[in-house]
Amino acid sequence: MAISIKDKFIREAILDENGKQIGEIKFNPEDTATYTMLINIMEELVAGHKKINEIEIKDIDQKLETIEDFEKASDVFAKIKLATQTTDDMIDNITKELDGIFGVGTCDLFMQGSRDAELVLPLLNGVLPFFKNARKEKTQKYKRLNPPKKA
Repeated sequence: MAISIKDKFIREAILDENGKQIGEIKFNPEDTATYTMLINIMEELVAGHKKINEIEIKDIDQKLETIEDFEKASDVFAKIKLATQTTDDMIDNITKELDGIFGVGTCDLFMQGSRDAELVLPLLNGVLPFFKNARKEKTQKYKRLNPPKKA
C-alpha cells in the first residue's frame, strides 16, 4: 500500500524587469500560519512607516562649514539616525520573516542588495490574493456545512 501526498503548493516565477526568470517562490495559500505571518509583516510595515513619519526632522538651513555648525545641527542628525535605524530594524525583521516563508535569499531577489522596504511590496501583492482566495473558499465551505439557523 502506498500513500500519496497531495501537493497544495503554488509555484510562482520571480522575473526581473526584462522578463527573465531570476528565481521562484513556493507557498501553500491554505497554510494559516503563513497567512498570519504575512499579516504580521504588513502590520509591521504600517507601524514602522507611521513611527518613522512621527519623527520630526527639521531642515538644516545653514551651511555646515565648522565643527560648531555640526554641533548646532546635532539634534537633526540624531533624529535622522533614529529614523534610519527604525527603518533598518523594520527591514531586518521583514526580510527575516519573508525569507523564513519563501526561502533564504528571496528578499535579495526583490531588494537587490538595497535597504528599501517598498521593494518587497510586489512580493506581498503577488501572494496575498492566493491567501485571500483560499480563506474565502474555506469560509464558504464552512458556511455551506453550517448554514445559519432561521429564527
